[in-house]
Amino acid sequence: MTRRITAVVAALLVCTACSSSGSAKSSSPSTSTTAPGAADQYVDAVYGGLLAGTPTAPKADMRCIAGAIVAGIGVDRLRAAGVTLAELRNPEFEPPSTIAEAMDTAERVALATRLQSCGIGRLVGSQVSLQFAGGTNADPAEVACFGRGFAGPAARRMIAGMMLADLSIPDADRLAGITVGCIGLASLVGNELGVTLSDVESQCIDRVGRNDTTFRRLLADEFRNVQSTPRSAQGRLGVQVFACLTPAHRVTAGRRS
Repeated sequence: MTRRITAVVAALLVCTACSSSGSAKSSSPSTSTTAPGAADQYVDAVYGGLLAGTPTAPKADMRCIAGAIVAGIGVDRLRAAGVTLAELRNPEFEPPSTIAEAMDTAERVALATRLQSCGIGRLVGSQVSLQFAGGTNADPAEVACFGRGFAGPAARRMIAGMMLADLSIPDADRLAGITVGCIGLASLVGNELGVTLSDVESQCIDRVGRNDTTFRRLLADEFRNVQSTPRSAQGRLGVQVFACLTPAHRVTAGRRS
């Protein structure tokens, strides 16, 4: 469930997490003074890390995303944060955390706009959809839905927050809403529990989920890497959603809480 989604998003955006490094703020502008050849090396390194994390993603899209990341953050900032090319190539890379603090609103918007031009919503949507399809074919409707959710000026703050690993509460909620709306609450719940829901269960969950937003809030917390307080199955799934499950699936939910 949420681990799958966050893993996909993290894999796509892992190299951009260097923008939330833990060293002192960099005063370098996002436009790097580094020689073009050096910038290309950083693009190649980010591209390698992204592709290693999401090998099924189209290479041209990954190259575009890598270029947008390097141009949006800047080689000077990456260097100032002590990020090496070898680290960027590692799909498991967890960098330091201050570049986000050094980027002003205009720079963040510019980064997000570059990523939108690469089709970031379509790319995230296709990878998430593939995960829920078991790695076969992405659902075109789900991909298009994510594309719409990531489009336009209103989505840029969310995109920048994802890239810079500092999603705000409203933007995490927006991302959770897009995910629930595009994938479907029943699919997310079934994946969370590791079970195949019946049609009756799925229809019930999707119906009550319009009002019971407990699971959506859980998803938003996980996007922010925040530990949710509720530990019981009802507390995590929502009382109304839990009531939609068969007795056997309620037992499974209780074991996984």
